[in-house]
Amino acid sequence: MTDANNRIQQDALDWVIRLRHADAADWAAFDAWLGADSAHADAYWRLAAADADIAAALGQPMPAAEVIPFEAPRTRRNFAAPLLPIAASVALAVGLWWTLAPGIAPRADTVIETRPGELREARLPDGTHVALNGDTRLTIDGADPRKLRLDRGEARFAVVHRPDAPFVVNAGTAQLHDIGTVFDVVRDGTAVRVAVAEGAVLYREDRISLRLNPGDSLTRPANGAIRTARIAPADVAAWRTRRLVYDQAPLELVAADLARATGVPVTLDPGLAGRRFSGGLRLGAQPEAVIARAAGLMNVRARREGTGWRFSER
Repeated sequence: MTDANNRIQQDALDWVIRLRHADAADWAAFDAWLGADSAHADAYWRLAAADADIAAALGQPMPAAEVIPFEAPRTRRNFAAPLLPIAASVALAVGLWWTLAPGIAPRADTVIETRPGELREARLPDGTHVALNGDTRLTIDGADPRKLRLDRGEARFAVVHRPDAPFVVNAGTAQLHDIGTVFDVVRDGTAVRVAVAEGAVLYREDRISLRLNPGDSLTRPANGAIRTARIAPADVAAWRTRRLVYDQAPLELVAADLARATGVPVTLDPGLAGRRFSGGLRLGAQPEAVIARAAGLMNVRARREGTGWRFSER
């Protein structure tokens, strides 16, 4: 391996560890590093996946009846060997990736959860990629891992489409069927939001059936009619790049997104009910700074209330 390749591998490992507790500046630097050379992304994602495999093997052994020999998949076999001397240090931190063993369906439902302010990535047995925003709980059907339930929070799905095996996400009473898709789903109580970046999603609820194409978004509030709108496909699940983007969004929706992303409770005075906001918010390292900047853009006042923040009229 050349000195340049060695440098890339070392930098990739540094990013795997550094991003465990990254702030906005770290994410910006990581994005710049990824974009500088395609070899950077290849090295990073291989390390991130191998990291999760190592952590799972060392820290979360399966029951004897379901033991799967710890072996990197063929696509990573030559890469995993150099990691073994550093496995102990890598496994000390929570893995960026959680991977179900390919081809092995869990006997019981599998739950993936994040704390408020925490992001997590997941890969399902069929190769489908899932990203979870903060304060999210996703349940994977033990009998069929292509059937999932979003119990709360927000998740982005990049689905490996299989005509013979539908991929279905349940969000309360709504069902979302993929049609070769990258899409984002939010569930806040009984309210549901969906936005499509690629492909299409079939939204079903009661006797309603709507096809959502790239750039389509749908909001079904807890008490109210379904509203559809347009969104730039690049802005779907913008929280993954530490951004929030809105077009005439109710302030209560913005507050919920801020709470999920920052880990700090955000509430509204009743007088702000019905107010809407259009614009973009940049998420940063300090929740206080994010919330103060958001309040300024929305022309509201932010004040401390207990452990969280409350928006009110200026």
